[in-house]
Amino acid sequence: MTTAVLSDARRFVREAKLPAAPAPKTPLGGPKRGAARPEPAFESLLDAGKDQAAVVGSELIAFVKGVTVERREAIVNSGLLAQLVANKKVPDR
Repeated sequence: MTTAVLSDARRFVREAKLPAAPAPKTPLGGPKRGAARPEPAFESLLDAGKDQAAVVGSELIAFVKGVTVERREAIVNSGLLAQLVANKKVPDR
C-alpha cells in the first residue's frame, strides 16, 4: 500500500461521520451501587483454522480456512465502519 493511499485511509477513518451511539442498556432500575462492572459482551470467536461466516450489521461475511484472525477482524471492522458511515449519510435505508 502506498503512503498516499494509507494516509487517505487514515484520514477517512479520522473524519468519518458516524450515527450517535445508542443509549447503554441497563437492568430495570439501573446497576446496583457498588456492583462489579459487567464482563465484555463479545469475545472473539473467529478461528483461522476453519471456514466461518459472521453477521456484521446487515451483511454476511464468509471466510475460508486459512484467513488469519487478524485479517478476519479487520474485514469485520471495516464492514461495520462502512455501514455506519453509509447509515449516517443516508439514514432512511
